[in-house]
Amino acid sequence: MQATANRRHERGATLVEYALVVSILIVFVLGIIEFARIIFTYNTLANAAREGARYGIIHPHDTAGVESATRALSTGLDSTLLAIQTTWSSDAVQVRIDYPVHLVTGPFIQAIGGTPIVHLRAVSRMRLE
Repeated sequence: MQATANRRHERGATLVEYALVVSILIVFVLGIIEFARIIFTYNTLANAAREGARYGIIHPHDTAGVESATRALSTGLDSTLLAIQTTWSSDAVQVRIDYPVHLVTGPFIQAIGGTPIVHLRAVSRMRLE
């Protein structure tokens, strides 16, 4: 009889341990997902900035063309949030893209006093041919 009484207490302890482990696991998985989204976004921005600069060295001083080429290569991102700045010098073109990433876990982060947005910037500079 005493063995069944101990098992009842162990069931409660197992449930508490499970709740603790699952909550930590969920936070860990959400962190991995957010990190992967940020890396994907940064890689997309860096590639779009590079390709915009390549367009700029082929077509010098065509700012509208650089911007449209950059927006065309930012697949998977909200192109209305892209802030593209093209700077021309006598021998180079520089394309800078700023993009805010809205985190999926933003409400939780905001609840503990953080900011739910990560601002990313990619810059590419190439010499004119």
